[in-house]
Amino acid sequence: MVRRELHIITVGNSLIANYQKITENEKIKESKMGDEIWKKLLNDRNFLSEIYKFLEKDPAKNSAEINSLFKYCNGKKKILKTLKFILQEQKPIQMKSH
Repeated sequence: MVRRELHIITVGNSLIANYQKITENEKIKESKMGDEIWKKLLNDRNFLSEIYKFLEKDPAKNSAEINSLFKYCNGKKKILKTLKFILQEQKPIQMKSH
């Protein structure tokens, strides 16, 4: 019996940092993660699409988290059959007070 595994990996900081290295947009290149520009960009569908394409080009190179998954699979001699990317826009979560 073959045991299957499911890994859910969040990506973010390394992906953005690597994107900042290659972008020609000076505002993005120079901004820090807490800067106001990121609140706008992370809710911008066009920007998220651009980030998604950047990730798809070379997942292991452009995301430290995906690279770690690949190393894990190689170390365990596991075959990674499917890698799916789900892009979700940032939406505020409202918590109900108890």
